[in-house]
Amino acid sequence: MVEHNLPSPQLISAYRAALISAGDGLLWSGLKGEAIEHYLQAEAAAGDPLPLSVRAARTGSYPYALEEHLVNREWTDAARILDRWEEDFPSDKAKGQTFYWRGRLHLAREEAARAARFLGQSLLLAKGAPYENQARWLLANAYTALGEHEKSDQTLNALLQSGIQDEFTEKARARLK
Repeated sequence: MVEHNLPSPQLISAYRAALISAGDGLLWSGLKGEAIEHYLQAEAAAGDPLPLSVRAARTGSYPYALEEHLVNREWTDAARILDRWEEDFPSDKAKGQTFYWRGRLHLAREEAARAARFLGQSLLLAKGAPYENQARWLLANAYTALGEHEKSDQTLNALLQSGIQDEFTEKARARLK
């Protein structure tokens, strides 16, 4: 009789972590399509997929929880939510939203260099996202905090060129005067 050993939960967890890490490397290297393939494999390795409505409800709740934690200066709780989001749904990284939230978290913690890195990556991945103008505004603030005023001005000008009129374009216009 042939004995079938199913992978242990630890092995599955390690395999998922390896796939996610490989996807991260690809994503940061600009290879979004290849990264998504790794992320989707990691999600599949987690077991039975969630119904789309459940996934949408979970991922839709993350921004609200993150905003609340940032307003209350609960950095550790915000970081835990981001970690859970990226572990449970790594393919969402390719949409840029988790990078945006990490950038906001780092900027709130006064970690401007890290904020600039994540906000910049978010902008590369999330063209046309509802938070794009805010991400540009925050990126300009991170550059200002780093003393990189030319990059800040370039980012503010890019914000103005978006064509969208909102509070962030008004702030950018005022700062550039």
